[in-house]
Amino acid sequence: MIEAKRRTLDEAARSYGTDKGGQYHGYAAQYERALEPLRKDGVRVVVEIGVCRAWDGNRHICPSLALWREWSGREDCAVVGLDKCEFGVNGGGLRTVVCDQGDAEALEQARLLILEEYGVADLIVDDGSHVAAHQQATMKALWPVLRVGGAYVIEDLNYNPEGEKKSRRVRGCVEAWQAGTKPEWLVDLRREMKSVGKIEWVDSAVAGKRSAVVLWKAREL
Repeated sequence: MIEAKRRTLDEAARSYGTDKGGQYHGYAAQYERALEPLRKDGVRVVVEIGVCRAWDGNRHICPSLALWREWSGREDCAVVGLDKCEFGVNGGGLRTVVCDQGDAEALEQARLLILEEYGVADLIVDDGSHVAAHQQATMKALWPVLRVGGAYVIEDLNYNPEGEKKSRRVRGCVEAWQAGTKPEWLVDLRREMKSVGKIEWVDSAVAGKRSAVVLWKAREL
């Protein structure tokens, strides 16, 4: 075990300065409850898209990567961060890899790296560009390397860059899927969504209700 007495996820998030903590979004306390079954089952590989947000709270070069490493409670847990910027971190269970979500080839290379070097991922968190098209492309590329029983988190669903159609937000598409309808624009992810067993919503203190979603993988494609 990394710590004899485990801090809560929110305590750790505040300590590292990631915006997942209660001082900003407040995701961490909700993830604590939602993801506890996964942690108890054993988390050996975590992949997060979006390594470091440039805000004043950061107290670690990779705050959320360090957060997930501590949360796992395992010395053998590997946390891989994908980002379009170079961070050059490789040690202490943390690793960063350059990967632009807007580049299909880069996403494919990331998928192959995870598959070849780690096998499967237990948890994947998309906290990258927040562009709906990027979120979809990333899920399309990385969903196959998420193990059955693993969780795929997409954050900040209520944020969309200027010019992106509100009707195409991932939040609306998942809500439509839950309601039994199939958004036409989501056709490329229908196969992936069919293997989702449970959907859990997470609220943000600053961005509103259903700002993040946890998708649990129930079966292989």
